[in-house]
Amino acid sequence: MAPSRGLARPRWGLYKNGELVLVHENKEMLEGNVREFERQEGRGRSKFEIKPNTMF
Repeated sequence: MAPSRGLARPRWGLYKNGELVLVHENKEMLEGNVREFERQEGRGRSKFEIKPNTMF
């Protein structure tokens, strides 16, 4: 039996250059991770996207 959609929290996926690198329930947490990645490797070196993740 599938869980009710109303109870499931959406999960967000952080994609780096189109590849899924992190999944988290809190979108703001992933936005913080993007800033950290950009700080470490230089802004504009990689393309980051945060999208709803349906794989879980």
